[in-house]
Amino acid sequence: MSTPLAEPLLSDHPDPQVLLGSMFDFANPTGPDLLTRTEGFEAWRRARSAAGVWPFSRVLHAAPGPEMEISDERGLGGLGVSLACQDYLGLTAHPAIREAAVKALHDFGPHSAGSPALAGNTVLSLELERAIGEALGFEHVALFPTGWAAGYASIAGLIRPDDHIVMDQLSHACLQQGALASTRNIHRHAHLNAAAVRELLQKIRRQDARNGILVITEGLFSMDSDVPDLQALQAACREFGATLLVDVAHDFGSMGPGGGGSLALQDLVGQVDLVMGSFSKTFCSNGGFLATRSEAVRQYMKFYGSPQTFSNALSPIQTAVVLEALRIVRSNEGNVLRAALLRNAEILREALGTEGIRCIGMPSAIVPAHIGDEAVGRIAWSRAHTRGVHVNLVEFPAVADGSARFRMQVMASHKPEQLLHAVKVVAETLAEAREEVARLDLPKRSRFRQSPAVQEVGTTARALPALLPDDLPKLLRFARLAKHLAGETVIRAGESLDALYVLQKGEVRIELEQLGQAVPVALCGAGEILGEMSMLDGKGASASVVAETDVELACIDHAVLARLGETDPALGMRLYRSLALVLDERLRARNAPISPFEFIG
Repeated sequence: MSTPLAEPLLSDHPDPQVLLGSMFDFANPTGPDLLTRTEGFEAWRRARSAAGVWPFSRVLHAAPGPEMEISDERGLGGLGVSLACQDYLGLTAHPAIREAAVKALHDFGPHSAGSPALAGNTVLSLELERAIGEALGFEHVALFPTGWAAGYASIAGLIRPDDHIVMDQLSHACLQQGALASTRNIHRHAHLNAAAVRELLQKIRRQDARNGILVITEGLFSMDSDVPDLQALQAACREFGATLLVDVAHDFGSMGPGGGGSLALQDLVGQVDLVMGSFSKTFCSNGGFLATRSEAVRQYMKFYGSPQTFSNALSPIQTAVVLEALRIVRSNEGNVLRAALLRNAEILREALGTEGIRCIGMPSAIVPAHIGDEAVGRIAWSRAHTRGVHVNLVEFPAVADGSARFRMQVMASHKPEQLLHAVKVVAETLAEAREEVARLDLPKRSRFRQSPAVQEVGTTARALPALLPDDLPKLLRFARLAKHLAGETVIRAGESLDALYVLQKGEVRIELEQLGQAVPVALCGAGEILGEMSMLDGKGASASVVAETDVELACIDHAVLARLGETDPALGMRLYRSLALVLDERLRARNAPISPFEFIG
């Protein structure tokens, strides 16, 4: 089944700091030398790699498959069960795919030798555009060299600075980056909250009837394996004159009748405004596309979606591979493969559940297995790797801090015994890792992160969107210390910040001095979350919040957030998401640049 490796105990490594920190800590380096200021990250990365807890930049030694030889940066690895590949139907090994690649190489050579806007198209690429359009119910399709380019260009090509974007806060990074490059009017909403989308659209249209609105979501979210209510989103877009863009990178081909993904499952094939996707998950190649019913949009994207003009087109080999994969996806063989994929996903999820490992979302090719603590995840990943089970560890900031997970990717070609073996190893390594972390007694890490570049955010009251009506009493009951304060109260660094404070009326001034971390402040009144919020970086800053009427002020320290997350994870996550969403809106109001590392999860 696998070739195990020698397994050093991480506790013998002299520096347990390799279990702490995240890429977020190095996302905003400072200093005049652009080159040398990257060295802090490299020292941290090198230390993690040397300790065997760097799960990135691994190397395949053969074609992707249910069992693969994979090595880490140190060159250590072995043959083992792979749950780390994006080849959902296992088509990479299909003989027809390989024959199509060889024939395209013979007929067209290896290179497109031009962009789609110039002379990079082939008869194969035009045929692929027609085939994708037929599969998704659209008349016009534009191809892109990568899925990232398709997502980025679909937004940047259409949106202008005065337009608005409404997007799910868990949207893929290519969509986030496309939004950031296009407009400051970005409105993120709580994950899968269609009602919040409608409210945002109504609010935007009340204030701005002149400019466009693009609503962005995904057919299957890859970190949580869940799907939005596309019917409700499209209806809201039509009601308020907005345009819906659905990213089907993970569901197209691997789910739904005929491989139509969530669009087919929700009876929306050909019914939404725009669909973009990637070929890299099910169709055995790099590349992506944008599908539309408008010839004008398709032609506009050719010249204003920059990768169509300034990047070479898909190679003939890639195009032929995707075309043949799409033929298989839409055939009866594709139906059989999708059924096998779903069956394997259910086997894996059931086996993980039996071991007490919580799976997130719904059955799909993506099986997110919740871990929580990043340190636990790093040790467990390292030991699973050395025991011949290959999985992807996802850490903050790709997911919320304290929400690490193994994102397992199932293939139709996995055998049940391979999946059960993998679960056995994962369960063993997670149990060992939790014991190891407990023994090391690592310092608790904050569960709320804020960019040190953000000094202060304004205090305009609004609803904290991810909280439920009965969350405020829970928050106040949770507090280890709750004081009823009147008049002016000063909270100084080191003085009872590990608490929730309740203000009946008056003013609260927070003097952070050298606290060193941001403190979220949520304003509440009459049992309703109003959400007035101040974010401070803790470097000698201070701020005042004046209560005009009877209110309650919750000053929530990072330690409180961490304990709340352990005591009531669902409430902690709702609070975390609410604070992130409010901060997002405050930053937009200040026209401040937003890093994608600042708002994830």
